[in-house]
Parts: sequence; C-alpha cells; structure tokens
Amino acid sequence: MKVCRHCDGSGVVVTSKPTRPPAVRGAAAGKLPPFGREVEARAGEGLYDGPTVFCGTCPQTEDDPWQLAAAYNAALGSGAAMVLPAGDSVGAYRWPAPLGTVTACAAGFDRKAVDDLGRALIAAGYDRVRVLHSMVGPREFLAE
Repeated sequence: MKVCRHCDGSGVVVTSKPTRPPAVRGAAAGKLPPFGREVEARAGEGLYDGPTVFCGTCPQTEDDPWQLAAAYNAALGSGAAMVLPAGDSVGAYRWPAPLGTVTACAAGFDRKAVDDLGRALIAAGYDRVRVLHSMVGPREFLAE
C-alpha cells in the first residue's frame, strides 16, 4: 500500500500511512466507475494528463456530477472525466490507475469524506490526488 502525504491548506504537508478502507480491498476485481472505460482507453493511447472525478452537485450551477462529467468529456475529449455516483463509496470501484494525477471535485463532502476520498484514490494507485472543495478548500494527497 502507498503511503500518503497531504497538505491541509495551511501549507504544512502532513504524512500518514492510511489504512485501506474495507471496501477498497475487494475493489481490484470490481467494476470501473462511470466513464472509467473511456479513461482507460485514453490512457492506453498515451494521450493522458490525468482524469477529473466529479462527486456531488455543483453548488454554483446545480449541475449533477453526470452532467459535469459529460460536459467535461465533450469539451476535452472522451476519457477526461469520471463520476463517483451519489451514495456510492469510492472503494466500490476499480479506479483506472496508476495514471499519475487525478483531480476530484467533491461538492457536498465534509472534511472526513474529502480525506477518505483522497486516501482511497492514493490506495487505488494514483501518485497525486487533488481534491477541490469550496468549504474544505483544496487538499492534496501524495503517494510516497
């Protein structure tokens, strides 16, 4: 398992060895998240800078994550974004990784859910996870 470092917004990097959530343990054989196949295909072509995962409804536009991901994929090409459906655990999916960096837009998440999301994506194999959230602020998680 990868060790995770994250910045809590104060500029101080905190290092921790996260415990893998129970749902993540069996996820390796599980299904991909919505739009995950397109992300894998894009990564296989070498045309990849890292996906964006949309979680929760945008507080400004009130678009749901499905609308946001579809618009993002339409603008940037198929495989630019994925969705974590409302009510689903990040550990319920096999995330296309390792792909370097992933950005997650986590509207409606509290601090614990933001931290759980970042740690679970690091555990899934990403090297760097940026979680954007208007109330918690941006959080960054780094694999060691």
